[in-house]
Amino acid sequence: MTGWNGSPMPTEASGHRIPVVFAFDVDFAPYAALSAASLLAHKHRDLELYCITTGTTPDLRRTFDRLAQRYDSLIHFHEVGPSSFHAWKTDGHIKTATYFRLLIPTLINRSRVIYLDSDLVVTSSLDELYATGLSDTEWFAGHPDPVAARASRINLPPGDPYINAGVLVMDLDKLRRADFLAACREYYRDNGDAIVFHDQCIINGVGAGRKRPLESRWNVLMHAHDESSARAMVRAFDGRGVIHASGPVKPWMSWSPPWLTDIWRRYADLAGLDFNRLVIEPRSLQERDFKARRLEAAGRGQEAAVIWRELADEFWGAAWALYDQTWSGAETAGAAKREAIQELWDIWAHARTMDAPPEESAEHGGR
Repeated sequence: MTGWNGSPMPTEASGHRIPVVFAFDVDFAPYAALSAASLLAHKHRDLELYCITTGTTPDLRRTFDRLAQRYDSLIHFHEVGPSSFHAWKTDGHIKTATYFRLLIPTLINRSRVIYLDSDLVVTSSLDELYATGLSDTEWFAGHPDPVAARASRINLPPGDPYINAGVLVMDLDKLRRADFLAACREYYRDNGDAIVFHDQCIINGVGAGRKRPLESRWNVLMHAHDESSARAMVRAFDGRGVIHASGPVKPWMSWSPPWLTDIWRRYADLAGLDFNRLVIEPRSLQERDFKARRLEAAGRGQEAAVIWRELADEFWGAAWALYDQTWSGAETAGAAKREAIQELWDIWAHARTMDAPPEESAEHGGR
């Protein structure tokens, strides 16, 4: 069963169902459907899904409909516009929709929910997670994120954990009483310069002193480990928790580790999605360089060299254009163009080491 409306989402006669919330934009909708399929495939208790989104395509609506029917679940959609958080910070793959989870207490008329990001897969029932105890003063339960904690610039009380916001247990009654959304807007206004990780910093700042740490199995963070450790963590917790492709490299990117991509492919099949159509190729300079490094690490040095030589050609072309522009007496190039050339230079310098003899590669510290 699915529904679409613009008013607060109904409770219906479904108090026995565990409510789980996703928040995503139309570009992330296929990956949200994949995550939902993994969740539903492992349910013990019945589930009720709430999707806060900028919209979906007709094909994806049918995908959600099929999942709801197959797993005897309720799925509701609530469409919101990006203007809800107009001009709030975004960065790279982090879009305005990341702030939609701040709307959950306002939009969803339940006492407690689980929130899940759309770049994760659930590999076990979430009954135990939903039953996590929260004290009278605690609003959230989440897994501490040591990497983000070190990089974050917000001030937290001593001993207060900085939690990852990709998997949360949320007490909505307490958050509504605290006027959570208004508190978030105020925090953003007063601490904008200190906010590094968008809504995650806001949740940690507004919820300071009101968070309970979760076990790592409920949010196995890929970005918190090197690849070898991450793979070991996935082996340990596959079938026991939630695997979260946190960080900038996602399993549907062609330069993602194959072992991680294979897990997501499995759940795409379950959702009835053609995973090959979800895979994206690198677009930015950094992504192209990252793919080349991935190929090199996999023993596919010739393919990596092709990418680096293409980037080297782009560097020399851009550098010559800048030289020609300056020599001809034109206005100096914009800062963005100079930064792009510097970025190409850095990548070219690495590509050069691929053709160098061993002693030169060592001298230049090849990556």
